[in-house]
Amino acid sequence: GSSSILLYGDFSTRTLGIANGTSTPGASLEVGGTGLKVSGTLLSDNQTSSVWLGNFGGTPRIVFGGSGAQQIQNNGGTLRFGTVSAPDAATLSWTGNLGVGLLSGSTATSKLQSGSDIGLGNAGINCGNCPIVIWLVAGTALSVGDIVVVGAADYTVTTTATASSTGVVGVVYEPAGIASGARGRIAIGGVVNVHASGAGAVRGQHVVTSGTAGRAGSVVTPGPGTSIGVWLQSVGANGTGSALLR
Repeated sequence: GSSSILLYGDFSTRTLGIANGTSTPGASLEVGGTGLKVSGTLLSDNQTSSVWLGNFGGTPRIVFGGSGAQQIQNNGGTLRFGTVSAPDAATLSWTGNLGVGLLSGSTATSKLQSGSDIGLGNAGINCGNCPIVIWLVAGTALSVGDIVVVGAADYTVTTTATASSTGVVGVVYEPAGIASGARGRIAIGGVVNVHASGAGAVRGQHVVTSGTAGRAGSVVTPGPGTSIGVWLQSVGANGTGSALLR
C-alpha cells in the first residue's frame, strides 16, 4: 500500500517524496514521518552567492554567501544576526529583548539596548520631525503640534493657557490628533513640529507654554522646570516650526 512507500520519485512531474506515504508528492521535495534532521550542512552550492542552512559547529544557522557573509544563528535561545567572523551585530532573545552593537556573546537585558549611538532621521537630511515619544491619555481633545501639560487625572495630558507652566510634558505627535479619553503619542525628546503662539518664536530661544492653550511661547531665560527644549527655527505668529525637545 501507499503507506509503506519510503521513497518515490516521478520524473514526469520532477517530484520526490521521502517517507510521506504517497506516490503523489505535493512539492518538488516532500518529507514525511518525523521531518528532516540535519547534522551537517543542509543546503550549499559552494558558490559565493549561496545560502547555507544547517548545523555549523553545533549551532543551527543560516549563512548567506561565503566565509565573511551575513548569517542568522540560534544560540542558546537567542537569535544572533551578523557575519561569520562577527556574529553579534544584533541579537534578539526569546524574551523579546533586542540588542544592537553589543559586545560579542552579550545578550540585551532591556527591551532595546544599544552598544553605540542611536540616530534619529535620515543621514544627510535635516531631521524635521524625529521625536522620542511616550503614550499618554488626552484629558481633552488635542491636535498634532499642541504643547501639553500634566492633566487632572493620572497619566493624562491637556493644554493650558498658563504661560511658562512647570507642568509641561511635551508635544502631541499624532497626525490626526488625540480624541478626549484616547491614548496617543506625546513627543518628549528629539525634533518635533510645535505650534507657536501669536508672538511667534525665535530660533535658539526656549520652548515654553504660552497664554494661548496648545501654543508654545519663546523665551530667552526660562524659569525652573518650564522649558522643554529650544526652537530650531524662527516661526511667525501662530505658525508651526521645529523644536529640539530635551
